[in-house]
Amino acid sequence: MRYQAEAALALGRLGTNKVTPSYRGDNFKRARERTQQFLEEAEKDGRLNVQRNSTVAEIRQDSVTLNGAGGNVDLPNDYVFALIGGESPEEFLRKTGIEIIEKVLAA
Repeated sequence: MRYQAEAALALGRLGTNKVTPSYRGDNFKRARERTQQFLEEAEKDGRLNVQRNSTVAEIRQDSVTLNGAGGNVDLPNDYVFALIGGESPEEFLRKTGIEIIEKVLAA
């Protein structure tokens, strides 16, 4: 979740892109607290249109269908980023002596 949220924030940072993350859950409790705050601010500012409790039903050349609690919704798209998660290799990298440096995203 962490990297998906950060990617959505980066894509929507300037407000020139229409970014619509589809998220299976109803909240971002797995994301870091500051990332959750940035997501909330980006939603309020209109930089992100988060579709909670939704899944991707179909991806077409110029649109995407999301399946959510209210039924299906079709959204126009230019690009689709499939960020489906996974385990972060941070623990392995630290064990091998690589230093992990975190940078703060500016909202």
